[in-house]
Amino acid sequence: MPVYLCRWSNGDVSLAAGESEVEVADVLDEVDNPDAAELMQLDHAIAVHFKLGTRPGEEGTLPLRFEDMSEQLESSIYERAYPVYNEVRAKPDPTVKELTEALKHEKNPIYRKSPEPSSNPSVAGLQDEMQMPRVVLEHLAGRAAENRRDPRGDVGRGHQEDGVQPRLLLGSGCSLDR
Repeated sequence: MPVYLCRWSNGDVSLAAGESEVEVADVLDEVDNPDAAELMQLDHAIAVHFKLGTRPGEEGTLPLRFEDMSEQLESSIYERAYPVYNEVRAKPDPTVKELTEALKHEKNPIYRKSPEPSSNPSVAGLQDEMQMPRVVLEHLAGRAAENRRDPRGDVGRGHQEDGVQPRLLLGSGCSLDR
């Protein structure tokens, strides 16, 4: 299963893994729309270590705290997600001021990636309105279209006998015509 490093426009990073582009986009969408982020596939094994605390968190959450990560993962994050900081850090004896300025640069990147709109007008409209990943919405639209089809050419599973086209509901009152 491929692992991806996701570099968000605000400088944060996430790790995600999935069997497909749809799965990766869907899990990253829990943080924000990954269409506006930079995804980089990692070509090595990773390890992340969390330390278990002694007191439950708010609302009974498990008290896990990030502890450490594998050396290869740390190197990938420095090199691929934070190249300016990595360059300053690699200099002989960088000052705290230089490192702080590099961090400011990484938190405020020069570019802002705009999501690529879908070629399907219905999907593109929802993409803009709901700020959901293009690949997830296109996947849902494809599944809706498959549900309409019937191998015999008759009214498919997604049609009602009175000819009314149902709509695929996508949360918060939004829908996709089927």
